[in-house]
Amino acid sequence: MTDGVGKTFFEEWAIDYDELRNKSFLEKSKETMDLIVERYKHNKHSFLELGLGTGEVFKIMSKRFKFSCATDISEGMVRRSHLKAKTEHNLLVSDGCNLPLKNDSFDFIICQDVIEHVPDQKKLVLEIRRVLRTNGIAIITTPNPLWAPVLYLAEKFRLKVEEGEHEFIVLPRLIKNSLHEGDCNLLSERPFMMFPVKSGLDKFIESLANKKVFARLGFSQMCIIEKK
Repeated sequence: MTDGVGKTFFEEWAIDYDELRNKSFLEKSKETMDLIVERYKHNKHSFLELGLGTGEVFKIMSKRFKFSCATDISEGMVRRSHLKAKTEHNLLVSDGCNLPLKNDSFDFIICQDVIEHVPDQKKLVLEIRRVLRTNGIAIITTPNPLWAPVLYLAEKFRLKVEEGEHEFIVLPRLIKNSLHEGDCNLLSERPFMMFPVKSGLDKFIESLANKKVFARLGFSQMCIIEKK
């Protein structure tokens, strides 16, 4: 996220964010991301998460790499993550579009449900590419614009935590328009999650992600990028 309205919003919500967010969605998200990282982390040693939040995903992923770092625009969110962590981590308060990090610094990057909150989405993609090492992997996720009306109503009826100002996008299109063809390989553009909460039909619902017709209806988009 970047400075301005987004920063102010998440500072105000930092204390209550964990208590108010949808626990079912959080657990499903962590499980799904863990499986994806396990598949792509071979020979990857350094890890960066952009949009740390309160550290729920970072707590799991940081154990898989020799060196881990995370950033968030909200000082309150970073402070919450520090309090929950049992060991010291490299957690930074930073604008994701202007990272205080060197070029080619990380083998693996996760940017989960952040890009819809930044005013310059292309710049965020370019920053991810800049700090990603050659042959490194970046995973970017964001809600599917088709679900925007549902998410809007869910917030209004307090069925999910508010997420502040956002602009939903077609993620694969943004990635392809932001990166030069020779820069990166787009390894995957499948749904990250077909349905946002756990149910008895989970396995069947997620199997639809492999079918193009249904994949476009998934709740959350995901692009996996490999830097050349």
